[in-house]
Amino acid sequence: MSYTNGRGYLPYITIITIIYLIFELSFNARLLDVVGGGGTSDNVHSIENWGRILSGMAVTIFIWGVFIMPRYNWSVFGRLVAMVVTAVLCVSCVYNLEKRLVTHFVDISTGEQRKEAVAINFISHGVQQGTINLAGLPLKTGSDASPSEKQMMAILPFYVLSIKDVDLKIAGGIKTAIRNSLIDQGMNSQKMFEDIYMPFVNSMHDSYKKYSDIERKKHSIFLNREQYKSFMYSLFGGIPDREYTYFSDFFMSPAIQDKAKQALINTDCSFPISPKLSGAEFATQLWPELINCRTDYEFRSKLDHGPDSYKDGEIRSYIGRQAMEALVAPPLALFFSVLGALVHIFKSLNYLLKWLRPGIPLQRTLLIGSLASVAFLIGMRPNAVVDTSLYHTMANSVATYYPHGSMVAKGITWLIKMQSIFYPINEIIRKLCLFGFKFGC
Repeated sequence: MSYTNGRGYLPYITIITIIYLIFELSFNARLLDVVGGGGTSDNVHSIENWGRILSGMAVTIFIWGVFIMPRYNWSVFGRLVAMVVTAVLCVSCVYNLEKRLVTHFVDISTGEQRKEAVAINFISHGVQQGTINLAGLPLKTGSDASPSEKQMMAILPFYVLSIKDVDLKIAGGIKTAIRNSLIDQGMNSQKMFEDIYMPFVNSMHDSYKKYSDIERKKHSIFLNREQYKSFMYSLFGGIPDREYTYFSDFFMSPAIQDKAKQALINTDCSFPISPKLSGAEFATQLWPELINCRTDYEFRSKLDHGPDSYKDGEIRSYIGRQAMEALVAPPLALFFSVLGALVHIFKSLNYLLKWLRPGIPLQRTLLIGSLASVAFLIGMRPNAVVDTSLYHTMANSVATYYPHGSMVAKGITWLIKMQSIFYPINEIIRKLCLFGFKFGC
């Protein structure tokens, strides 16, 4: 390895930096697909681990290029040993530091913040799954989403958190998401009528026939008291205080009504269920009551809890911590990924020019000015996501909520515009150079 004129290391560090950049840009594209496209929690955790490893490699390459490889007075073996030791130390330290940073934000979060995080994640998931529409901010989801829309989805929780009393303001949206999700899972009126309501009514007709037969025979010598009692307890949970002469009365009895409610929505409700409904009557009269009741039940059981229940050591602490981590980790991963990509784009170009065109006057200044001009032009481009009135409202909320919020809002806006240009390039690099490597997810 020659170091003539102190520049012999440049081809090596240039190639190393470009290889790293290929992985970082590919990772950025895949990261956006996962966190902005409704990836599972396992996928998010997996790609976060890759992000921490790449961050460690970014620090490693910086130390190699500044402190180790230029030292031409060291032996080749000594430099190689130093590079290996540096790589192990940097990757392990940066990996743990980034992980601890996420844990720190979770640890210092309050019960109120964790409660809001649970609600925000529910809303974000609903938008990504298409069960919630943001009026004024039309976002496509899934494979149809544009890079800017994926970036917006990835940081949507960060925006929503800045809204004052967010859990109260989005309660209606959460209930809408729950309702739509229940319908998607099979609680539409036709399916419930055909698969649950009618089979249950028919089974109760059969039960009523058995009930009527046993009532007629209850004083017969062929039916002992224990058989009668066993049947009544299995049907009513006890001995009814009256005899049901008609099926309609039998069906409207408290015990059968409870069975009907459990069969239809698996929870209690205050309205009666008639056995005589047609499909049209079920859809217009009973089904709206059923779906609203089940929606309220799901909302109460999942989200309608006090802030104190999310504090450490309380019953919903784990749920709150998981929600807070899901809120904090993806934006941090995106931040470090974009930061690493931008820094190493500059470094790659800088090393390349030093290697191939040494002696250019004000090389770094010209390079920084060129990259700043590109960044400025990206920021001036129109964008369908950030040009909406709702986005401007959300950006203003971020500007007033977070420290240095105005800079944060402008930075995120630039990121959304930037992805419309760089994501297609990054995705091509991932597919061609890394053969579609998915970073574990």
